[in-house]
Parts: sequence; structure tokens; C-alpha cells
Amino acid sequence: MDFAEKKYLLAFAFLIAALSCFSTWHTFFSKSGPVVVDYWAFAAGVLLVSDGVAGMLRSKQDTFRIQFFRLLRISIGISIFTIHTLQFFRDGRLGG
Repeated sequence: MDFAEKKYLLAFAFLIAALSCFSTWHTFFSKSGPVVVDYWAFAAGVLLVSDGVAGMLRSKQDTFRIQFFRLLRISIGISIFTIHTLQFFRDGRLGG
């Protein structure tokens, strides 16, 4: 990869980062910001749990260290899922 390609790739990465920062800023300071954060946290928790469970079921012969970190990933995912679900219900964000 020559210098010109790297320059365009860096400019593209900067543009994506700037758009990501703007959308995050807009989301957090809008009325629907807390709800969006809860939905994304819910999705991240489900992703962590499903990835950890799939990894444990896929390779049962792995070492204790690898299985421990998968179990830790599952625990963190369940914690994120639980915290944001309870926060969602506590704040009355169901529209009722």
C-alpha cells in the first residue's frame, strides 16, 4: 500500500470517526437518548452471552483459562443485560 492509499484510508477512517462522534453526541442529548442507550446495552449483553455460550459449546476441550474467560464474558453480558433492563423498567420507559 503506497502513501496515497494510506492517506485516503486515514481520511476515510477520520470521516467515519467524526460521524460516529456526532451521532453519539446527538443520541445522548436527545429525548430518546436514554432509551437508545438501554437498547444498545441490551443488545451488547445478549451478544456477549451468546458469543460466550457458543464458544463453550463449540469447543468443550479447551483449557480452563480459555473457558474461564468465556464464563467471565457471559457473566459480564448477563450483568449488562440485567442492569439496563431493570433501569428501563425503573424509569418507566415503556410508554405507560
